[in-house]
Amino acid sequence: MLTLQIDPHRDTPIAEQLKEQVRYSIAVDLLRPGDALPSVRDVADSSGVSRNTVHRAYRELQDEGTVVCWQGKGVFVTQQAASVDDAFLLRTAQQADQLLRELNNAGVHPLSFAHFCLQRYREIDGRHPRVAVVDICASTARRLAGQVSHRWGIAVEGQTLEALEGFQHRLGATWNTILTNYALVRAVRDIAPDAGDVLPVVVRLDAPSRRALERAPDRARVLVLLDPVEWEMAGAFYRSQIEDALPGEHTTLEAIKVSNSEEVAAAVARSKPHLALAGARLAERLPEPARPDLTALGLSIDPAALHTIRHKAGVLIPTG
Repeated sequence: MLTLQIDPHRDTPIAEQLKEQVRYSIAVDLLRPGDALPSVRDVADSSGVSRNTVHRAYRELQDEGTVVCWQGKGVFVTQQAASVDDAFLLRTAQQADQLLRELNNAGVHPLSFAHFCLQRYREIDGRHPRVAVVDICASTARRLAGQVSHRWGIAVEGQTLEALEGFQHRLGATWNTILTNYALVRAVRDIAPDAGDVLPVVVRLDAPSRRALERAPDRARVLVLLDPVEWEMAGAFYRSQIEDALPGEHTTLEAIKVSNSEEVAAAVARSKPHLALAGARLAERLPEPARPDLTALGLSIDPAALHTIRHKAGVLIPTG
């Protein structure tokens, strides 16, 4: 059975170290779907960490779909946990053996070389990000790119759909992978059919937006304002997300397409809503005085969805 070890000298939190080892073991086929992980008690006893820490690591791995925890039975690798194909593993092992021999002959410790590789990777990746997140709103694209970057430990660029058109003749040389909301996948592929991997991700309303909706009283009137691009490309997405977050069964939801601050003011005055919402793209373009009573809708990427697609994006071991 796998042995999970803790390095107390690393800056990485203990729970993250545990998760990282499990992910790596799955990626390189040391653990396969259905295999059992060490029990919480065994890990705690062997590593000297608290059971609560081990339990938290396992729970977070379960939340992202890597393992499943069965009460009284144990923790097991799920069927959807991704591993690398055997041919890749064989090539990598052969290359690693050759490199280790050369390092030994040169008197270089492998750990020193590993730190050098990590530093070089971050320098190169920071200059030339190979993954981009595309959205119709610039601020949303940047925010989602930051979330992916934090989860995967790589540089990720945020781009708008309009900006993507300027890259369409050299996308293959710009990014290997484009991540985007399910609602925008077809639009991205239409703009850049040769862009390489265009991977859909699950995007949801962020926590502040959901809390604002959950506070709406029963039978409330909720108004959502979208600019023409949001209306056409993400109107159904926003509506379904808002309906899912509203607590009351009898809430009235009205969606209106607006183009400027005057139309925003007219729509709010006419509807007299308990809660007025603005799509991220509209809120980004409105001047401050035009949106004092509007709640801007924010988005976030589902972490479990990122774990599911990270291998397709070429990210072997996520760090977040």
